Amino acid sequence: MRPLTHALLLLPLLLLLLPVLPAAAEEPAPIPGVSTRTVAFPGAAKRNQTLFAHAGKLYAFGGTKSLDPRDFDPKNFCDEGHVIDLVNGKVAALKKPPVPMLRGNTVTAGRFGYAVGGQTHDGTKMVLSDAVWRYNFDKDEWFKLDAKLPSARTLFGVAEHAGVIWVFGGWVSDPTVKGPKGPGLRVTDQIVTIDVTKPTPVVTVRAEKMTTGRRSYPFAVGGGKFFVCGGLDDGFAYVKSAQVYDFVSNKWADFPPPIDARAMAEMVAIGGRLILAGGFSTGPAGAPKPNPFAENKSLEIYDPAGKRWRKSVPALPATVGGSALNLFAHDGMAVVWGIDQGKPSTAYLTTIDPAKLPK
Repeated sequence: MRPLTHALLLLPLLLLLLPVLPAAAEEPAPIPGVSTRTVAFPGAAKRNQTLFAHAGKLYAFGGTKSLDPRDFDPKNFCDEGHVIDLVNGKVAALKKPPVPMLRGNTVTAGRFGYAVGGQTHDGTKMVLSDAVWRYNFDKDEWFKLDAKLPSARTLFGVAEHAGVIWVFGGWVSDPTVKGPKGPGLRVTDQIVTIDVTKPTPVVTVRAEKMTTGRRSYPFAVGGGKFFVCGGLDDGFAYVKSAQVYDFVSNKWADFPPPIDARAMAEMVAIGGRLILAGGFSTGPAGAPKPNPFAENKSLEIYDPAGKRWRKSVPALPATVGGSALNLFAHDGMAVVWGIDQGKPSTAYLTTIDPAKLPK
C-alpha cells in the first residue's frame, strides 16, 4: 500500500479523535440607523447624573454610584464632573459641582447651562432642591442665581423658550403631607417660569396648569411646543395620556399616547418626530404576575403626519438599565448616553438616525 493511500484510510479515524470545537458565536446583525461606541468613563457615577448637551459635547455632573434607582443614600452621591466629546468619545475631568447633584433638570441657553431643582443631600439624608444654578461652559464655573422655585421639587419637565425657563409638574416637597421620615411629597400640576434674561431672574407661577399632574415623565421640546406623556401620578400608577403645550397660545392639546406607558423614560424631538426610549413600564405582557416596573429597552417613534407611534427594534446596549440611560439631540440625530451597570469604567454612546430605523 502506498503511503498516501494509507494516510487517506486513517484520515476518518484521525478526525474522530480531534476535539469538537464550539461553533463561533454570530455577531448580532447591525441595526440600520443605529451605531454604538464604547467610552472609557473614569467616573464613579452609574446613573442620575446632571447633564448638559452643548456644542458637540456632553457635560456630566454628580450622580450616584448605586445600581438601585431607589437608593438615595448620601454616601453614594458622586462629587465629580466630566465632559465627553461626542465626536471622538474622549473624556476630560471638570471641576466638581458646588453642591451634591442628583437628577438636576437642565436646559441650555447660549454659553450657559441651567440646572433647576432636583435632588441633593444635607449630609445625613437626601433632600429636594429649590435652587437654580447657572453653569458657564467656557469657564467651567457654577453660579447660584438669586431665584428659587416656589417649593423644592424633582422629576419634572423643563424647557427653555425665548430666554425663559419653564418648569412643568413634578414631585414637590409639601409639609402638609406626612412622609415616613418627615414632610412628604406630592405630585403637582403647577407650571413655573424663570425669566433669566432679567438682571435679577423673575420667578412666576403661571395661571394655567398641566391638564394632568405627573412626575417622572418623558418630555421633549420642538417647534415651539412642549410634549409630555406617561409618568406617574400620586398613587404610583402610570399616567397613560399624552399632551402638548404651545408656548405661543399657552394652550394644551391631546395627541396619541405611546404604545407603552412609561416612567423615568427619555424623549427627544428630532426632525418633527418624537423618539421615546428606556424607563420602566408594566411587563412582560401575559406574565402571571407582571412586573409593574420592568425595564423597557425598546424605542418608540411618533410620526405626527400619521398620528401614530411605532415600536422599533430594541437598539440599546443590554447592560444599560432602562432608567439609567439619557437621550438627547445632537447634529440631527438622537444620542443615548448610558453607563454600564456591570462593567467598571465603561459607558456607551448610541447614535440613532430615526429616518433609517427598520419599520
